[in-house]
Amino acid sequence: LKLAFAGGAVTAAALVPFSPDARGRATASWSRVNAALAVAPVAPDAELVPSAFVSGQLDVEGIFSNVSTWAGAVRLQLAPGRNASGRVAVAGNLTLALRDGAWRLDGQPRLAGVVPARIAARGRLGGGAIASSTLGGAVRIAQTDLPALLAALRTIGIADTPADVV
Repeated sequence: LKLAFAGGAVTAAALVPFSPDARGRATASWSRVNAALAVAPVAPDAELVPSAFVSGQLDVEGIFSNVSTWAGAVRLQLAPGRNASGRVAVAGNLTLALRDGAWRLDGQPRLAGVVPARIAARGRLGGGAIASSTLGGAVRIAQTDLPALLAALRTIGIADTPADVV
C-alpha cells in the first residue's frame, strides 16, 4: 500500500491472519509527514500540536486484537517546523519499543527549537488496551537559554510575559 498523507508519503504492508488468535505482522515507513496535519483528525480540539516533519519506520508483530502480545518498534525522525500560535517545533529522534506486554519510549528531542530534552519512559500495557497502560520514567531538560525559551513560549502562545522580563 502506498499513499500520500498529511503532505508526506506512506508505504505499508501487513500480513493479517484469518484466525482471531493467530499472529500477524505489519510494516510501514513514511517520510516528510506534517505532524500538525496528521494530529488534527484525531485531536481536533488540541490547543497545542507538534510542528515537525516526521519520517520513520514501524515493524510490529503479534495478535492484532491483543496489544499485550505485540512485539516490535516504531522509530521516528523529526525535522523541526516553526514555532507558531498553538504549534511547538519538535526535532530529534524517538523510538517506541513493544515486547511482552511492556513498552518503552526513548528519545532526545529538541523542543521549541531551544529546549534539549532526554526522554526515557516505560510502562506495561494494561488489559491489552493502550489507554490502560502504566507510565513511569523521566524527561530531563538540559541547560536552556531562558530568554530564548520565553520568546518561544510567547510565540507558541503558552506564556504571556514581557519581552524584557529577563
